[in-house]
Amino acid sequence: MKKLFYTFLIIVLLPLSVFGKDIPHATVIHAPQSVAQQQQFYVDIVVDTKGVSINGVQGAVTFSSDTLSFVRAETGTSNITLWIDQPVVKGNSVIFSGIIPGGFDGLINPFDQSAKLPAEIVRLVFVGKSAGVAAISTTNITVTDTDGKGTVEKLSDTSTTFPITTSVAPSVYTTPDTIAPTLSASIVNDKNLYDGHAVLVFTAIDKESGIDHVTLQEGDNDLSTIESPYLLHDQSRKSILLLHAYDVAGNVATITIAPLSSQTSTTVIVILILITLIILYVNYKKTRHNKNSV
Repeated sequence: MKKLFYTFLIIVLLPLSVFGKDIPHATVIHAPQSVAQQQQFYVDIVVDTKGVSINGVQGAVTFSSDTLSFVRAETGTSNITLWIDQPVVKGNSVIFSGIIPGGFDGLINPFDQSAKLPAEIVRLVFVGKSAGVAAISTTNITVTDTDGKGTVEKLSDTSTTFPITTSVAPSVYTTPDTIAPTLSASIVNDKNLYDGHAVLVFTAIDKESGIDHVTLQEGDNDLSTIESPYLLHDQSRKSILLLHAYDVAGNVATITIAPLSSQTSTTVIVILILITLIILYVNYKKTRHNKNSV
């Protein structure tokens, strides 16, 4: 059902896919010159759009698992604002896909406004595992152009290598971040999502270190890590929902969604108060009219 939901978004945002158009996009890997063993470091994967707007990116980044260990992916500074598949490691590859609603053709270069800077896709954090040559490469990266046709272009694979030295220098890479994520959520009933059952749809954004995970607690049930959209266990909507979004730095944003029964009770109370006020007002007008008649 999750795939169905995102497929709908793709159909709306990327109307038609056409392969083979020759547009000079290019992937770039920003990596360190050398790394010590047990040292954490980051590698940025960026796309140089060459001034041509794109609104979708997907693909994979592979790494040499004998010399590197994957730690995590950070998306806080990514130009992708809607992830279809969050960056996740599978074997010695990190796969991902996402959308840039409205398109993106590069960041304005403050020193040369005629030449725009590349778009960051994802920051990958690794640790030097053992001495040797570390290799990182992009694989099957495709971008979708904002040309009204949804033209898809496969980019050339890019690779880089650098040494993991024999020295040992344990270190942990952290992203300075003291700002909590932005979190919004709603309950929807849509026949295209889980046959119209109650579904929690949420958006968690963190532009500093990126979202690490989102958890939900339904009433007395155990806390669980979830993704959007999420089919609620309590379809009667009698449970309080506690939604937490954590960023990579550990900051948290929380939303509490009241049970449906409480929301209904509040509505009924408001309606009763309004009816009572109307009755009092009508009685007041009648009493005043009778006094004026006498």
